[in-house]
Amino acid sequence: MPRKTCVFFLFLFLLFLFTETIVIKKGNTSFQVMNEEIQNSRETLLQEKEKKMIEAYQYDDYLQYSLAYSKVLFRDIYRLKEEITIYKGANDHLQKNYLVVNQKGLVGVITKVYKNRSVVQLLPNKNTRLSVKINDEYGLLKAKDNQLIVEGIDNKKNIAIGSLVYTSDLSIYPENILVGKVTGIHYDKYEIEQILTIESEVNFDQLSYLAVITNLRGEQ
Repeated sequence: MPRKTCVFFLFLFLLFLFTETIVIKKGNTSFQVMNEEIQNSRETLLQEKEKKMIEAYQYDDYLQYSLAYSKVLFRDIYRLKEEITIYKGANDHLQKNYLVVNQKGLVGVITKVYKNRSVVQLLPNKNTRLSVKINDEYGLLKAKDNQLIVEGIDNKKNIAIGSLVYTSDLSIYPENILVGKVTGIHYDKYEIEQILTIESEVNFDQLSYLAVITNLRGEQ
């Protein structure tokens, strides 16, 4: 075969390989874009679903609280039940001590606020201190070994298993936010006070889309 012919066929072969490479790259790029669009669409649908579920709890209806919605930005795998970071912050008018909720009830309280993010202390955090009420009785919610408990209730008060626990009107926080329910009743070593074990319906391991109650007591 003449040399010129060999060079010509080699040129065609290289041109073919170059064209195929471009097609494959374009195909991969198109697939990646499509995959990202599907993922974004899925996240949007999930956010809308969770938003509707939170709205169904009617925080902003019969409780008359204003809400700001946010996704979870970051969480430390070593502190899953202690704190999370959400996308919104001072630029969204969030403040320290705002409560954070989802459709299951109280999630935690904002402890640090930056321009575009906020840190939320979750209820199971050992630093939790929150005034709560059970029926007409008041107590202090704490967390011990990732377990929620309520202290400070006289042992003669009638508290039943299954009683619901809400935030009270004795602090700066909005009242009547569901915290959980009573699952156990014990007494301190002097048998003066009841120590209640509380179970929250919130799954603190699976937090994704939340609402911030942008009210403190006394604010409209």
